Amino acid sequence: MRTPADRRGQVEQILATLATHGLLVAEGLDGSVIPGDRPRNKAIDALAAIKALTPYEEGEYRLNPRLRDFISDHLQSYNAFQAFTRLSGNIRQARQEWREMYDLKADGEVAKAERMQWALDDTISEVVYVMDRNLNVLNSQLSTDYGNVESRRIKSRQNQFYDREINVCRAELNQLDELIKEISEGAMAVGFHHVRSLINVRLMNRMLSWRSRLNDCQASISKQLGKALKMETKIKNLGRVALWLAQNKTSDGFQDIELDERAMALLLTPESLKVKWNLDASDTDPVVFECMTNAVAAMPPPPVQKNEVEEVAPVQEVLYTKQEEIEEEHDPVDLSIERAATVLTTTSAGALSLAGWYTEHEDDLGEVSEEEWLLYASRQLGVLGFKVEFSLIERVRGVHNDLFSDVRVSLK
Repeated sequence: MRTPADRRGQVEQILATLATHGLLVAEGLDGSVIPGDRPRNKAIDALAAIKALTPYEEGEYRLNPRLRDFISDHLQSYNAFQAFTRLSGNIRQARQEWREMYDLKADGEVAKAERMQWALDDTISEVVYVMDRNLNVLNSQLSTDYGNVESRRIKSRQNQFYDREINVCRAELNQLDELIKEISEGAMAVGFHHVRSLINVRLMNRMLSWRSRLNDCQASISKQLGKALKMETKIKNLGRVALWLAQNKTSDGFQDIELDERAMALLLTPESLKVKWNLDASDTDPVVFECMTNAVAAMPPPPVQKNEVEEVAPVQEVLYTKQEEIEEEHDPVDLSIERAATVLTTTSAGALSLAGWYTEHEDDLGEVSEEEWLLYASRQLGVLGFKVEFSLIERVRGVHNDLFSDVRVSLK
């Protein structure tokens, strides 16, 4: 059996070989690698020995597809019609691993069940990686407007292709939802709380983000398909006009051509609408200004307005009433916090334990529980400028929140 040290040495040797022959790896990313002189052949043999290059045809080698995908993900460079990696296989594997864990737990073989958990964890990590990679492929293709092709027709077909890929990916997410529900309910029933926490943190918390990003990409694709449809309609209309002009050639224009009802509306001359010319009062042209002056002079003079008696506005009065002053009632918790702050500032007792303070003054705090007192008092004293330190408890495996038993407050 290989030890971890042996595996680390082999990994180091593989990476060193890739680094030494990086030019050939880059060449394989663009196409086939063909043998040549002796040093080149030796480098090809070294890469073929670690499966970085695989035989393609006689005298040709291709880059390992897995290595090609890894480099493409890093460079954000993908081929046209790059398909999504399917999640169905990983989902079936995770479901089988979980059921095996469930059976081992039921048979009392806890150690084997915990070892199976590592396999389930790796499968879940693979699902997260595959889903993130699919979204990266989709975002890369959309952000570059399918820069790996130039034809608008091929770009349109890629939009349709990725629209179908999104629908398939959404169906796989529904299968993943069912798996999450099955594992979450089963783990709660048999006491695998760490497995339930793993599923919630690694998968369930990401589902909403994955679905939202898929919906945004599909909306963008639908918009591009709509634009392509409009463009095709305009191109078809232009083609019909070109065909009509080719079949009805003339050198003198369209005056002598008799158009019937079958003629396209685009070829007809529109009739102008009759409009009434109006003067612009802000126009400074001398002719326009003279016309406006003559028109105003011909108008009758404005009627003389009779002197009207001005109405005296009523005197405004301000009415006010005096309200009864209500004394502010101080909350007993806030009063206790003020007393604690006074003790810290006026004495040199050092750090003050809020749990001890609660025990001594529990009768003065009313119905406030110890947990509420610790949370509220530590926040208020921190705002007042005191140094707040939580007495943390060692975290239990599978619990992701920090627990504390006391809060100690002191001067900064």
